[in-house]
Amino acid sequence: MENKKCVECAAELEQGARVCPKCGTEQPVKGMVWMVYLLLALFIIGAIYRLLVP
Repeated sequence: MENKKCVECAAELEQGARVCPKCGTEQPVKGMVWMVYLLLALFIIGAIYRLLVP
């Protein structure tokens, strides 16, 4: 399995690291990112539904 890279400075991170040792940036958690995508999709679906159904 390949090592992750920092989202800010692209430095190599150890497995399971939450903070980059080089720049100090917190790394996103995949579960939280997917939750944000899900909420955004539900919002868009609801907005489209309200436009189409009076």
